[in-house]
Amino acid sequence: MRGKTGLLLILLALTFLFGTFVTAFPVKASPGEVKLNAVYRTASGYYPGQAPMTWLYVTVDIEVPYSWDLTSDGIVGWTFDVHVDPSVLTVWSAYAASLDYYLFDFCDWNMFPAHSPSILIGNIDQANGDITDIAEFLMGYETLGLGAGGNSYPEDYWYGMGYGLCRLRFRVLSETAYSLIDISDAAYWTPDGVKHPISDEDITDGHYCPPPVPEFPLGAAVEVGLIVAVAYIWWTRRRRLQEVL
Repeated sequence: MRGKTGLLLILLALTFLFGTFVTAFPVKASPGEVKLNAVYRTASGYYPGQAPMTWLYVTVDIEVPYSWDLTSDGIVGWTFDVHVDPSVLTVWSAYAASLDYYLFDFCDWNMFPAHSPSILIGNIDQANGDITDIAEFLMGYETLGLGAGGNSYPEDYWYGMGYGLCRLRFRVLSETAYSLIDISDAAYWTPDGVKHPISDEDITDGHYCPPPVPEFPLGAAVEVGLIVAVAYIWWTRRRRLQEVL
Protein backbone atom coordinates (compact mmCIF):
# COMPACT_ATOMS: atom_id res chain seq x y z
CA MET A 1 0.00 0.00 0.00
CA ARG A 2 2.93 2.32 0.76
CA GLY A 3 4.11 2.00 -2.87
CA LYS A 4 0.68 2.89 -4.23
CA THR A 5 0.46 5.89 -1.90
CA GLY A 6 3.82 7.11 -3.16
CA LEU A 7 2.69 6.69 -6.76
CA LEU A 8 -0.47 8.67 -6.04
CA LEU A 9 1.58 11.52 -4.54
CA ILE A 10 3.86 11.58 -7.58
CA LEU A 11 0.88 11.70 -9.93
CA LEU A 12 -0.65 14.54 -7.94
CA ALA A 13 2.62 16.48 -7.98
CA LEU A 14 3.09 16.04 -11.73
CA THR A 15 -0.45 17.08 -12.61
CA PHE A 16 -0.20 20.03 -10.24
CA LEU A 17 2.97 21.23 -11.92
CA PHE A 18 1.52 20.67 -15.39
CA GLY A 19 -1.61 22.61 -14.55
CA THR A 20 0.50 25.41 -13.13
CA PHE A 21 2.62 25.59 -16.29
CA VAL A 22 -0.39 25.71 -18.58
CA THR A 23 -2.10 28.36 -16.46
CA ALA A 24 0.98 30.55 -16.11
CA PHE A 25 2.02 30.49 -19.77
CA PRO A 26 -1.01 30.91 -22.06
CA VAL A 27 -0.54 30.42 -25.78
CA LYS A 28 -0.48 33.68 -27.73
CA ALA A 29 -2.33 34.32 -30.94
CA SER A 30 -0.45 34.19 -34.23
CA PRO A 31 1.83 37.23 -34.50
CA GLY A 32 1.37 39.95 -37.08
CA GLU A 33 4.01 41.41 -39.35
CA VAL A 34 4.68 44.59 -37.36
CA LYS A 35 5.73 44.48 -33.69
CA LEU A 36 6.63 47.00 -30.99
CA ASN A 37 8.99 46.17 -28.15
CA ALA A 38 10.02 48.21 -25.10
CA VAL A 39 12.49 45.73 -23.53
CA TYR A 40 14.90 44.61 -26.29
CA ARG A 41 17.76 46.84 -25.19
CA THR A 42 17.78 45.73 -21.54
CA ALA A 43 19.81 42.60 -20.87
CA SER A 44 17.64 41.63 -17.88
CA GLY A 45 14.32 42.29 -19.62
CA TYR A 46 13.55 45.27 -17.38
CA TYR A 47 14.92 48.72 -16.62
CA PRO A 48 16.75 48.66 -13.26
CA GLY A 49 15.76 51.02 -10.47
CA GLN A 50 17.25 54.50 -10.45
CA ALA A 51 17.61 57.17 -7.80
CA PRO A 52 14.53 59.38 -7.36
CA MET A 53 14.38 62.55 -9.44
CA THR A 54 16.61 61.14 -12.18
CA TRP A 55 15.54 60.60 -15.79
CA LEU A 56 14.54 57.24 -17.25
CA TYR A 57 14.67 56.85 -21.02
CA VAL A 58 12.80 53.90 -22.54
CA THR A 59 13.51 52.90 -26.14
CA VAL A 60 10.59 51.54 -28.15
CA ASP A 61 11.78 49.39 -31.04
CA ILE A 62 9.89 48.23 -34.12
CA GLU A 63 10.08 45.08 -36.23
CA VAL A 64 8.97 45.31 -39.85
CA PRO A 65 9.56 42.96 -42.82
CA TYR A 66 12.64 44.03 -44.79
CA SER A 67 10.81 43.43 -48.03
CA TRP A 68 8.64 46.47 -47.23
CA ASP A 69 11.53 48.94 -47.39
CA LEU A 70 11.21 51.55 -50.15
CA THR A 71 7.87 50.09 -51.27
CA SER A 72 4.22 51.10 -51.02
CA ASP A 73 3.89 48.60 -48.16
CA GLY A 74 6.42 50.45 -46.01
CA ILE A 75 5.70 52.49 -42.89
CA VAL A 76 5.19 56.25 -43.15
CA GLY A 77 3.68 56.91 -39.73
CA TRP A 78 2.80 55.37 -36.38
CA THR A 79 0.99 56.05 -33.12
CA PHE A 80 0.53 54.58 -29.63
CA ASP A 81 -0.35 55.44 -26.02
CA VAL A 82 1.70 54.66 -22.92
CA HIS A 83 0.66 54.26 -19.28
CA VAL A 84 2.79 53.90 -16.13
CA ASP A 85 2.15 53.87 -12.39
CA PRO A 86 2.17 57.61 -11.50
CA SER A 87 3.41 56.86 -7.96
CA VAL A 88 6.57 55.30 -9.43
CA LEU A 89 7.24 57.22 -12.66
CA THR A 90 6.12 60.63 -13.90
CA VAL A 91 5.43 60.73 -17.64
CA TRP A 92 7.39 63.55 -19.23
CA SER A 93 7.81 63.42 -22.99
CA ALA A 94 8.49 61.39 -26.14
CA TYR A 95 11.23 61.84 -28.71
CA ALA A 96 11.69 60.93 -32.39
CA ALA A 97 12.02 62.73 -35.75
CA SER A 98 15.80 63.26 -35.53
CA LEU A 99 19.03 61.41 -36.29
CA ASP A 100 19.20 57.80 -35.01
CA TYR A 101 15.42 57.44 -34.94
CA TYR A 102 13.66 55.07 -37.34
CA LEU A 103 11.70 57.27 -39.72
CA PHE A 104 14.26 60.08 -39.77
CA ASP A 105 17.02 57.61 -40.66
CA PHE A 106 14.82 56.30 -43.48
CA CYS A 107 14.66 59.77 -45.00
CA ASP A 108 18.29 60.59 -44.26
CA TRP A 109 19.72 57.35 -45.69
CA ASN A 110 17.58 57.48 -48.83
CA MET A 111 18.00 61.24 -49.32
CA PHE A 112 14.39 62.30 -48.86
CA PRO A 113 15.01 65.52 -46.85
CA ALA A 114 11.74 67.08 -47.96
CA HIS A 115 9.86 64.25 -46.28
CA SER A 116 11.66 64.27 -42.90
CA PRO A 117 9.21 63.30 -40.13
CA SER A 118 7.54 65.29 -37.42
CA ILE A 119 6.49 63.98 -33.99
CA LEU A 120 3.23 64.89 -32.27
CA ILE A 121 2.04 64.30 -28.70
CA GLY A 122 -1.69 64.41 -28.05
CA ASN A 123 -1.79 64.75 -24.26
CA ILE A 124 0.46 64.29 -21.22
CA ASP A 125 -1.48 63.44 -18.05
CA GLN A 126 1.09 63.23 -15.24
CA ALA A 127 -1.50 62.71 -12.51
CA ASN A 128 -2.73 59.48 -14.10
CA GLY A 129 0.52 58.36 -15.73
CA ASP A 130 -0.60 58.64 -19.37
CA ILE A 131 0.81 59.96 -22.61
CA THR A 132 -1.79 59.57 -25.35
CA ASP A 133 -1.65 59.85 -29.12
CA ILE A 134 2.12 59.86 -29.50
CA ALA A 135 2.55 59.92 -33.28
CA GLU A 136 5.10 60.53 -36.03
CA PHE A 137 4.58 60.94 -39.78
CA LEU A 138 6.69 61.57 -42.85
CA MET A 139 5.91 64.96 -44.35
CA GLY A 140 4.13 64.62 -47.69
CA TYR A 141 4.18 60.84 -47.60
CA GLU A 142 1.33 60.74 -50.13
CA THR A 143 3.55 62.14 -52.86
CA LEU A 144 6.56 60.10 -51.77
CA GLY A 145 4.60 56.88 -52.13
CA LEU A 146 7.24 54.82 -50.30
CA GLY A 147 7.76 53.75 -46.69
CA ALA A 148 10.31 52.19 -44.36
CA GLY A 149 10.94 48.50 -43.72
CA GLY A 150 13.30 46.48 -41.55
CA ASN A 151 13.94 46.27 -37.81
CA SER A 152 15.25 49.01 -35.57
CA TYR A 153 16.61 46.30 -33.22
CA PRO A 154 17.73 43.67 -32.12
CA GLU A 155 18.83 41.63 -35.15
CA ASP A 156 19.88 42.84 -38.59
CA TYR A 157 18.73 46.31 -37.67
CA TRP A 158 18.66 49.05 -40.23
CA TYR A 159 17.02 52.39 -39.41
CA GLY A 160 16.89 53.69 -35.83
CA MET A 161 20.02 51.89 -34.68
CA GLY A 162 20.62 54.49 -31.99
CA TYR A 163 17.20 55.11 -30.45
CA GLY A 164 14.72 52.84 -32.22
CA LEU A 165 11.29 54.04 -33.27
CA CYS A 166 11.12 56.54 -30.41
CA ARG A 167 12.19 57.13 -26.82
CA LEU A 168 9.98 57.83 -23.83
CA ARG A 169 11.15 60.04 -20.97
CA PHE A 170 10.06 59.61 -17.34
CA ARG A 171 10.97 61.24 -14.03
CA VAL A 172 11.79 58.53 -11.49
CA LEU A 173 9.98 58.71 -8.14
CA SER A 174 11.06 55.40 -6.59
CA GLU A 175 14.21 53.30 -6.89
CA THR A 176 12.58 50.03 -5.82
CA ALA A 177 8.87 50.13 -6.71
CA TYR A 178 7.70 48.39 -9.88
CA SER A 179 5.82 49.91 -12.81
CA LEU A 180 4.61 48.38 -16.05
CA ILE A 181 5.38 50.52 -19.09
CA ASP A 182 2.14 49.70 -20.86
CA ILE A 183 1.97 50.43 -24.59
CA SER A 184 -1.50 50.33 -26.14
CA ASP A 185 -3.66 51.54 -29.04
CA ALA A 186 -0.73 51.16 -31.45
CA ALA A 187 -1.01 51.45 -35.22
CA TYR A 188 1.02 52.29 -38.30
CA TRP A 189 0.24 53.96 -41.64
CA THR A 190 1.22 53.04 -45.20
CA PRO A 191 1.69 55.49 -48.12
CA ASP A 192 -1.92 55.03 -49.24
CA GLY A 193 -3.03 56.67 -46.00
CA VAL A 194 -4.45 53.47 -44.50
CA LYS A 195 -4.17 52.97 -40.74
CA HIS A 196 -3.22 49.44 -39.64
CA PRO A 197 -3.81 48.55 -35.96
CA ILE A 198 -1.06 46.62 -34.16
CA SER A 199 -2.58 43.93 -31.94
CA ASP A 200 -1.74 43.65 -28.25
CA GLU A 201 -0.17 40.25 -28.98
CA ASP A 202 2.45 42.03 -31.08
CA ILE A 203 3.39 44.54 -28.37
CA THR A 204 5.96 43.73 -25.69
CA ASP A 205 5.54 46.14 -22.78
CA GLY A 206 8.44 47.47 -20.77
CA HIS A 207 9.15 47.04 -17.06
CA TYR A 208 10.70 49.41 -14.56
CA CYS A 209 12.32 47.34 -11.80
CA PRO A 210 11.88 43.54 -11.72
CA PRO A 211 8.30 42.45 -12.46
CA PRO A 212 6.49 41.05 -9.41
CA VAL A 213 6.26 37.27 -9.13
CA PRO A 214 2.70 36.24 -10.07
CA GLU A 215 0.54 34.57 -7.49
CA PHE A 216 0.72 30.79 -7.62
CA PRO A 217 -2.15 29.72 -9.92
CA LEU A 218 -3.97 26.98 -8.03
CA GLY A 219 -7.28 26.71 -9.84
CA ALA A 220 -6.58 24.55 -12.89
CA ALA A 221 -3.80 22.57 -11.21
CA VAL A 222 -5.96 21.60 -8.22
CA GLU A 223 -8.85 20.58 -10.45
CA VAL A 224 -6.65 18.30 -12.56
CA GLY A 225 -5.02 16.87 -9.44
CA LEU A 226 -8.38 16.05 -7.85
CA ILE A 227 -9.64 14.37 -11.01
CA VAL A 228 -6.53 12.18 -11.19
CA ALA A 229 -6.76 11.34 -7.47
CA VAL A 230 -10.42 10.30 -7.71
CA ALA A 231 -9.74 8.26 -10.83
CA TYR A 232 -6.81 6.50 -9.15
CA ILE A 233 -8.80 5.66 -6.02
CA TRP A 234 -11.70 4.34 -8.13
CA TRP A 235 -9.31 2.19 -10.18
CA THR A 236 -7.55 0.67 -7.13
CA ARG A 237 -10.86 -0.14 -5.38
CA ARG A 238 -12.28 -1.68 -8.54
CA ARG A 239 -9.17 -3.82 -8.93
CA ARG A 240 -9.39 -5.01 -5.33
CA LEU A 241 -13.07 -5.88 -5.82
CA GLN A 242 -12.19 -7.92 -8.90
CA GLU A 243 -9.49 -9.78 -6.92
CA VAL A 244 -11.97 -10.64 -4.16
CA LEU A 245 -14.54 -11.89 -6.63
